Amino acid sequence: MNMIVSRAWGMQAEDGADCPLTFPPVAITMETGSKNTRTGGGIPMKFFIDTANVEEIRKANDMGVICGVTTNPSPIAKEGKDYVETLKEIASIVDGPISGEVKATTTDAEGMIAEGREIAKIHPNMVVKIPMTVEGLKSNKGAGI
Repeated sequence: MNMIVSRAWGMQAEDGADCPLTFPPVAITMETGSKNTRTGGGIPMKFFIDTANVEEIRKANDMGVICGVTTNPSPIAKEGKDYVETLKEIASIVDGPISGEVKATTTDAEGMIAEGREIAKIHPNMVVKIPMTVEGLKSNKGAGI
């Protein structure tokens, strides 16, 4: 089988979560297609595609195997696209959580809060990721993003 993504991340599925598919916990090496499935049951997982390539996202979504998208400013810049416009395009394709990360160049809590709020406005499904720095932790205190 031809794999279209370099990585996929699994996340524990919540009760009643709306997701095209859930799978038993499995680690997949996408480059080779090899997989390591845990035996003895386990918690169903949701799969999120980790890329900024909109065509890869579209293909994975059309196959019905992803629940959402995780990306950040670096891979979007490598694609040569505008960050906000790319997040909007992804949101028009995927009906699930989409991560939008505050840029690493934003170093103060107030700036992170402002940028996070702008990301959250893009689409109701946006999940704002904040850097795990002292200022990032400060920004989470009561920010309501």
